[in-house]
Amino acid sequence: MRSARVALALAGALAAGGCNWWYNDVPSPDDLMKAVPWFDHMITSPAVHPYETAGVPRTTPPGTVPVGAVEPDVGAAWAAGNFAAAEVFTNPYAPGDLLARGDTLYGWFCATCHGQAGAGDGLVGRRMGALPLTSDRAMAYSDGYLYAITRYGRGVMGRYGDKIWLPADRWAVVTSATRRLAEARLEAVGILPKTLVAADDITRGKPDPEPYLLAAERLGIDPTRCLALEDSHSGVRAAHAAGMQTIMVPDLVRPNEDIHALGVFIMESLVHVHLAAFDSD
Repeated sequence: MRSARVALALAGALAAGGCNWWYNDVPSPDDLMKAVPWFDHMITSPAVHPYETAGVPRTTPPGTVPVGAVEPDVGAAWAAGNFAAAEVFTNPYAPGDLLARGDTLYGWFCATCHGQAGAGDGLVGRRMGALPLTSDRAMAYSDGYLYAITRYGRGVMGRYGDKIWLPADRWAVVTSATRRLAEARLEAVGILPKTLVAADDITRGKPDPEPYLLAAERLGIDPTRCLALEDSHSGVRAAHAAGMQTIMVPDLVRPNEDIHALGVFIMESLVHVHLAAFDSD
């Protein structure tokens, strides 16, 4: 009887120790995901499956995939394992037209698991068993299948498609002019922003950060992930105070010592900004 009690006590101690080992020593998958550079973006994104929380529901924000009003939704069939339903999606672009953008999106969302060259050796992929994309089977996947797996996710892969926004939903005009005046001037030069923050929308104008913070809120983007282009001292100070990366393109006034002290970029024209952002030569 005594030996039975000793054995039971020993088993209980081992069980308790096993629980402590499991909870204290075995890494959580959440810890692996925190190694991803854009993890903070993922958990604050308006569509964060499979990272949704009670405060961030699993929904697709307006303006994201699907990008066309007539685009079909085969999510139910896809979830049921009918992957052939994805063939309804066809690539509207000629091969090679979007390689640069595709490479950028791959670097943001895929390389962390699948590796820069698709060998499945990304930072997180090595720990989670990400499949290589260089096999004959993977290379044979149709555009429709690849689009659907990006849009809906599959298995442990999240639903990244709803993080790809239309370009028009990713920028705004922030002006000190009234809305009526701003819309008239913008229309005259053919600029029609979907998001416009004017003097009528705020209580504190530039150099206060309120206008830029409101623009970021309406866009659904963290201010620290925004780039502001400004031509005035007050505008530069407002954008900088909002936490945005800021470029000053001088117009009527040149940057002074105070502006230089903020550490913002100075470029002589929007042409220079475009070349810095898109010219690979």
